[in-house]
Amino acid sequence: LLLSPPLSELGLLEWVALVRPKALSRWRETRVAISVITHRRPASLQRLLSSLLDARYLGDQVDLSFSVDAAPDAQTLSIVRSFRWPHGEKRLTTRVARGGLINAVVESWTPADASEYGLLLEDDIEVSAYFYAYLRLILLGVLLNDDASLPPHVLAVSLYTPRLVEVRMP
Repeated sequence: LLLSPPLSELGLLEWVALVRPKALSRWRETRVAISVITHRRPASLQRLLSSLLDARYLGDQVDLSFSVDAAPDAQTLSIVRSFRWPHGEKRLTTRVARGGLINAVVESWTPADASEYGLLLEDDIEVSAYFYAYLRLILLGVLLNDDASLPPHVLAVSLYTPRLVEVRMP
């Protein structure tokens, strides 16, 4: 196992001692991809992107994709197109027909293979500079820990608690 975080991020790895060696050995077997769901909220999108750029990724490559609903405003589209992502590949998908929030979330990310995990972010939030370290802790310490007592089919882990349910299932 070779971890190669920047020296400035070594202090963010104190939690590694909490992870079982077998789970820790799977660090390089797994990847995290971020999907940003956006539509007509350029100011909050810019705030989210700034927080993503300020975050610490522990030397990992993290791909970023944008899922833009149909008919976005020009400013939102300009922000997405001009955004430079230094931590991996950047992709943009724009819907042809308006889909609404539920469809936008469902269609925003598809794993490339069984070793990729997705983080779905709406454009009206910000992330902590340390979110990725916490996400890795959850991934390695819980989801990939063969000794963890989790139900066999965990679908998702939420990094926050929504105060408002924004959607209703049809």
